[in-house]
Amino acid sequence: MRCPRCNKINPVGRPQCIYCSARLEGNYGTQRKRAVTPVNWVLILTLTASIIIVVVLLLINPFKSILNPPSGGSSANPTADSGGGDAGGGSAGDSSGGAGGGSQNEPPADPNAPADENNDDGPAAERSAQIPDDAVEIDGNYYLVYTDMGLSSMDACESFCEGLGGHLAVITSDKLNDSLYDLVRAAGVNTAIIGYSDSKIEGNWEWVTDAQPSYTNWGKTEPNGAADEEDCCIFSTTEANGKWNDSEFGYETRDFICQWNDYGVEDEPIAADIPSDAVEFNGHYYYIFDNGKDNWSEAQSYCKSRGGDLVVINNEEENAFLYQYMKDQGHVQAFIGYSDEESEGIWYWVSGKSSNYTDWGVNDDGETEPNSDSRWENFAQLDVDMIAGTWNDSSFGQNGRAYICEWE
Repeated sequence: MRCPRCNKINPVGRPQCIYCSARLEGNYGTQRKRAVTPVNWVLILTLTASIIIVVVLLLINPFKSILNPPSGGSSANPTADSGGGDAGGGSAGDSSGGAGGGSQNEPPADPNAPADENNDDGPAAERSAQIPDDAVEIDGNYYLVYTDMGLSSMDACESFCEGLGGHLAVITSDKLNDSLYDLVRAAGVNTAIIGYSDSKIEGNWEWVTDAQPSYTNWGKTEPNGAADEEDCCIFSTTEANGKWNDSEFGYETRDFICQWNDYGVEDEPIAADIPSDAVEFNGHYYYIFDNGKDNWSEAQSYCKSRGGDLVVINNEEENAFLYQYMKDQGHVQAFIGYSDEESEGIWYWVSGKSSNYTDWGVNDDGETEPNSDSRWENFAQLDVDMIAGTWNDSSFGQNGRAYICEWE
């Protein structure tokens, strides 16, 4: 009760104010205590049970949904529409551009991906690929033309594609070649780099993948580039039918085609297409061609397309056999797989093969071959003008165009 004199509160039941001793009229009875109602008990028990459940769940699976968010889902490619619609709209350093100009923050789901269980080949590669939304699907693979990216070399283009889980395009058939050529034209350009190069060994053209398809589609007189210069394979700018040309990077184009989703592709064996009248020596087969090839690289490409190589000579017996075979076929010279085109004076065998055997001849002037420091006489040949089948260095086509292919 509040005291009427000092206005201070006194305990119930006190007849006088404990502060000023004033009489407190009507301050009777006992002090009331707050009761806990049944409703309050229900609220308390519910809150306690909820706390216990949360603690148990955290102990069983602590923060799993926070630390390990699920991958994929509807969050993939949130900026799919940000790339615009212009062909070739990309810029250096990002992943936009090419046909359609789409962005590549996350890959779309691959409808052709194999089942994930018990498969260690395809799914892992497919999951790492960042396939743009505007990539074009052709027979289960995806392709996109990139333009105006400002890259400085073919290796940089390949690294760019690999960074997105792909590689430069590998062409395996006329059908695919025509489709990719149409894709290039649709991107607003007339040529683009594919994944075929002889940058490692001049004249030895290889695809960027382990798989090495035998398909080629060179234009007339191609490839015809000099060493260390025209190492890139592009669609020809002079033949408007999808034929190929060898070119120096950046001279005709810096645009390129990326490819995704050829996971699980095994090396394609090149079937040995040995002529029926080829000759055999120590388990190897040989055939001399004179079919109008315009350069040594083109001759080597033709041998490879038939599952062979320009011949690599390993000893005196093999050399004598081939020299006699050449003469029996009515030829006075024939090129073999030995060249210093890549670096003047440093001779190498095709396809990275090795042989310690050489048999350079002496010409009519008494000069020992190879005798030319000209970058044009870069190819070894068997020549009847040399003594007993020894070799001469010559330019391809100077004295003839015959060459010998070998199948192991």
